[in-house]
Amino acid sequence: RGMLATDVSSRIPVSVSDESFQGILIGQNQKNPRIDFLKEVAQVAIGDLVTTSGKGGIFPPYVFVGQVVKKSKDYLEVELFEDIKTLTHVRLINFSNNISDDF
Repeated sequence: RGMLATDVSSRIPVSVSDESFQGILIGQNQKNPRIDFLKEVAQVAIGDLVTTSGKGGIFPPYVFVGQVVKKSKDYLEVELFEDIKTLTHVRLINFSNNISDDF
């Protein structure tokens, strides 16, 4: 099963900027998703990079998602690096962050 980052049901844990501020990328059924639940919105600059955080165990950390293009008092808007309308290929990632007790 696949879901676009722009889908209103999409929720992706992300890191923002070199400081790795944590938030949730939420689709809006529009071109640009937004990041909510980010305490440090005021410290983020337009143009800061957004990557997956690895939290939640679905996506590995440090996958480039996009960059911040708009700031509000409560959220950030992100322009995705990939244009969904012209997307022709996808890469499926089989990721698990299960840590075994056997080292």
